[in-house]
Amino acid sequence: MRKTFTITLAVMLTAGFFHAPVFAGTAVKVGVNISGLNFGGNEYRSFLGHEIWWLFTNNLTGFQAGLSHTIRLSKGLAHPQTHQEVPGIYDYYHDDTTPRMNRWLPEYILPGGANYVSAVWKDFAPGQAELYSNIGTSLLAYIVERVSGEEYSEYCRNHIFLPLDMTHSGFWFRDLDMARVALPYDDNYIPFYHYSFLAYPVGGIKSSIAEFSHFLIAYMNGGIYKGSRILNQDTVNQILTIQNPASGTCLLWQHGVGNWYMHNGGERGFATHAAFQKDDRLGFIIFTNKDNESVYPVKRLYELIRNQAYKYR
Repeated sequence: MRKTFTITLAVMLTAGFFHAPVFAGTAVKVGVNISGLNFGGNEYRSFLGHEIWWLFTNNLTGFQAGLSHTIRLSKGLAHPQTHQEVPGIYDYYHDDTTPRMNRWLPEYILPGGANYVSAVWKDFAPGQAELYSNIGTSLLAYIVERVSGEEYSEYCRNHIFLPLDMTHSGFWFRDLDMARVALPYDDNYIPFYHYSFLAYPVGGIKSSIAEFSHFLIAYMNGGIYKGSRILNQDTVNQILTIQNPASGTCLLWQHGVGNWYMHNGGERGFATHAAFQKDDRLGFIIFTNKDNESVYPVKRLYELIRNQAYKYR
C-alpha cells in the first residue's frame, strides 16, 4: 500500500548529500573541541591500518595535514560522476543493509583491494587542486569512527544530533519513526523503496526541516543551540573561512553571492539545499522527496524561497 501524508516541517526526508558532508567536517571539529580527541598523532597508525595511513600522509607533513587537505577538498581522492567510473560505489541497498565502512572503504582506496580502480586517486598532489569527493568525505567519517572508537552514526548521534535536540534524525532507518519518513519518488512521480549506499556519510542522513534548522542555528550562533555547544566560536570561524576565493569553498561549506554559506545535493528521489547568513542571522532549507534541480542556486524554487527569506531580515 502506498503511504500518503501531507508534507510538513516535521516529516522526515532523506536529505542526503546536503547534510552529510558538512556533518562529517563538523564531526571532526566536534571531536577536537568537545570530545577531546587528538587527530594529530602517529599513534593512530594502528587504528587506520598501515596502508591507509601511508596513502593519507604520503608527501604530506603528517596526519593532520592529510586531514586538513581532505576537509579542504584537496586531498586527491576522486569524485566519481557515474556508477561506471568506480563500479559499485553508488549501488543502492535496501533499507539498512549497506556494508559498514571498515568493510568497503579499504577495498576501494588501497591498491590491490577487491574493488580498487586507479580512478579513485587523481593525478595531482595534495593541496594542488580542488575536487569535491564523496570518497574523501567517507574517509573523514572513517577516521572519526576509528579514532573515537564509536561507529560513525553513533558518534554523530551522541555528539551532534542529541546536543542539538535532533532526536528524530539519524543515518539508519531502524533508528527512525518510519511513520514520519517520506518515500522517495522518481522522475515519473513513481515511489520506490527506501535505500542506502556505501558512502552513507555523504548521503545518508534522514532529518526534517524543523530539526535540521537546529544545525544551521548552531552555526549562526557560534556553535551553540539553546545553550548546548557543539563547536567553539573560533572553530566555526575557521570552518567558514574561504579556502579558495575562486570557488568560494570553505571547509565543506560553500560561500556564495550575498554572503550566504550553503551546501546542496541530491540523488534518486531527493534534492536538498540549505543556506544561512551569519550577519543577518537568516537561513532557509529546502528538502524534496524527488530529484528537482529547481532547488539549486538561480533556479526557480531556490529564488522564490530565498526572496521570501529576505523578508525576515
